[in-house]
Order: sequence, then structure tokens, then C-alpha cells
Amino acid sequence: MTSPINEPSCPTLRRAVAVETAEFVDTYGRDPEGLWFAPGRVNLIGEHTDYNDGFVLPFALPQRTVAAA
Repeated sequence: MTSPINEPSCPTLRRAVAVETAEFVDTYGRDPEGLWFAPGRVNLIGEHTDYNDGFVLPFALPQRTVAAA
């Protein structure tokens, strides 16, 4: 597991933290205990072949998934 970060250095990530935290507070009436992020990813070729020594061509997307709990 990665170590927690207190303040993200990326402005886009700081904005995502603020938005997700505000939505969580609006829904549950308290601050979340944690926030987790996963970057977007697309596989142009090679879905499920990388672990079978096949060819893959993945790349990152600017979108992300954010979860709070």
C-alpha cells in the first residue's frame, strides 16, 4: 500500500480532492477517512495478453477514478 499524502502537489489532483471531499461531506455529513485514485488506461491491443508474453499497447488517459470512504 502506498503511503498517505497530506497535500497533493498537482493542481488537478488538489481540485479532485476538494470536489470529492465536498461531495462526500454533502452526502454523508462527515469528512472521508481516505481518498483513492486510479488513472485511466486504454489497451489498443493486447487485452489480457501481457501475462501470456503477448504484445500490448496500453496508454494512460487524463481521466481518473476517485473513491472516498
